[in-house]
Amino acid sequence: MGTRFLPVVLLVAVKWYALFPRAVCASHRANLQPQIFTNPLEIVKIRLQVQGEVSKTLEDVPRRSAMWIVRNLGLVGLYKGASACLLRDGKPTRPSS
Repeated sequence: MGTRFLPVVLLVAVKWYALFPRAVCASHRANLQPQIFTNPLEIVKIRLQVQGEVSKTLEDVPRRSAMWIVRNLGLVGLYKGASACLLRDGKPTRPSS
């Protein structure tokens, strides 16, 4: 009676094993995409927070806007440090069965 379900179990195991590399790649891609879009926002947020703290302690510190930060950093500056975030958050998760 137990051997009747054995081919079904093997078929499911083989199907999952065949799809495993694609599932890992899809999981990895899904974990990286939010970082690509949110890393520039994080950089601007951190710069604004630091600027606010510095302006509390020092006088005559110019207050800069988010657009000023984006223009001065440029595209390369906004993604500086993104590789560390991608390595941290880009790890693939276990695919669900």
